[in-house]
Amino acid sequence: ANVSGSAAGTSEQQRRSPVDLAATPPAVLAVHWRRGDFLKHKFNALDRVCVNEATGAPLAQCLSLPVLRSPEELAEIIKLKMAEFNCSAVFLASNANEMERAQLEAALGFRPFMYAPSETSDLKSRG
Repeated sequence: ANVSGSAAGTSEQQRRSPVDLAATPPAVLAVHWRRGDFLKHKFNALDRVCVNEATGAPLAQCLSLPVLRSPEELAEIIKLKMAEFNCSAVFLASNANEMERAQLEAALGFRPFMYAPSETSDLKSRG
């Protein structure tokens, strides 16, 4: 990792008080990774993208991008977007199975945050 600091080796973030750090929340990249039934219908399909997803601005020219199929492909895009937006964490919303999530984690080199409903919250939602 690239770390900048003074001659004493203290980075700007280390010199801040804990109150200052708490006021600056981490940048989190949110990723929705749909698996299963969606991919069966989209095999070899291209998604037409006409809007910059980060800014909402229309693109000068629409792009045709392939639908992602592998955890490794997604990991590469996540790494690029984390660098582009200076994110320090990833929140993943997905219906991927345990094996696919493990493959993604291995390709990323870290485990993304994910919502894991508790048994009681699941019962409440069924009402």
